[in-house]
Amino acid sequence: MKEKLYVLIRRLTGPKTRNKIKSILLNFRKKYSKVYILIHGTFSSEDLKNEILSKIGNDYDILMVHTSFDQLLPMYKGNVYELLKMLLQITEGKTLAMPAFTFGGSDPEILKNFKKKPFFDRK
Repeated sequence: MKEKLYVLIRRLTGPKTRNKIKSILLNFRKKYSKVYILIHGTFSSEDLKNEILSKIGNDYDILMVHTSFDQLLPMYKGNVYELLKMLLQITEGKTLAMPAFTFGGSDPEILKNFKKKPFFDRK
């Protein structure tokens, strides 16, 4: 149902309207974070690591993480750097692809660094 609604909104609106809706939803999630946590619970980097490994084990060459940090909130109880550290740990010797990962929005320092070097290469 959620995906169908997303597709419908995407077809009927432009980028400006979609961004406004995303902003409203993010603010809603922040304002009612206790309700989200009550419904969905919380998780840590270790919990997420265990969940990923329980699903795919070690039999992969590429791990694609297609989310923004904001989408993990308020249920995720770590920070963006702990999450990235865990992802790098479980993909040691493999490829980690993160096409939509924004490192948590508009942190000026991150944006400045990303503009200078618009990719992340852990090597």
